[in-house]
Amino acid sequence: MQVTEGYNAFYHYCVIRAHFTTKYDYHKYNGKMRKPSDEAFLKRNDRYTFAKLERKYKDKIVDYYVANWVDGNTFIRDMKEDSYRGWQKKMQSLTYMFKQEIGQLKLSDDLLKVKDGQHPDLLVSYMQGDVSLETICILDRLMNFTAYWNKVLDDILFEECYDLINNYKGFVDFPKSKFTGIIKQYLV
Repeated sequence: MQVTEGYNAFYHYCVIRAHFTTKYDYHKYNGKMRKPSDEAFLKRNDRYTFAKLERKYKDKIVDYYVANWVDGNTFIRDMKEDSYRGWQKKMQSLTYMFKQEIGQLKLSDDLLKVKDGQHPDLLVSYMQGDVSLETICILDRLMNFTAYWNKVLDDILFEECYDLINNYKGFVDFPKSKFTGIIKQYLV
């Protein structure tokens, strides 16, 4: 194994980990950050895992890491092909999934309102598994309601959801005009 084999996958893992766990913003810096040293990479016991992932995913390695991170697999050895395949299916059927989930919700101001310090209905639906993280991210990118939630909600459970939504929403790619039209169809 060459010193460079697997290093690219290791570098992107560090970038995605920094994006999801620190103030670093992957999109603001176009996925660039100070590169870890070769020595840091060579000291790792899992460098062969990185080499294997680099050969398999090449230019899709960031998608692989994001899919796994959102699925709760944050350690390199916990990451699974199934998480990536599931994420790919979601991305390919994003419009259909969004329409189905929006159709189940009653889109109104009450869906986003925080009443008496309680979680808003949309957040409760997400936590219960009725609405996907992708739908929340799309709605937030179109309506920017999590900033409001962050000001009025003060609990650990929400903070975890808030961080995940804000870190993930930049990776959910969708045509804004099309999804805005879908929302308008379902407004109450």
